[in-house]
Amino acid sequence: MIPIKPQPKPDDFDEKVRQPGLAFLSKVPNPKTKEWRDYWRKSLPDLYDACNHICVYSAQWIPYDTGSPAVDHFIPKTVNPKLALARELIPCLIAKVG
Repeated sequence: MIPIKPQPKPDDFDEKVRQPGLAFLSKVPNPKTKEWRDYWRKSLPDLYDACNHICVYSAQWIPYDTGSPAVDHFIPKTVNPKLALARELIPCLIAKVG
């Protein structure tokens, strides 16, 4: 993992990710992994740019059109689902391989 500097959250993060995610959690307090996808995907382009298109684990550049960027949660979503929507705690981008 490479050192990373926390980045400011996008201006529309609350509207696009946090508020819809909290509404979802009020109905589904312990969601399965696949149920989370739609919320963070809306913020991937901003996170991709904030991380300079670099995977924090492999330190490799991730081409957006051919790579598969994903969000990594330092505190697992299963441990504390509400923290999964705290942008300040999730400043990294990973490349999914395979």
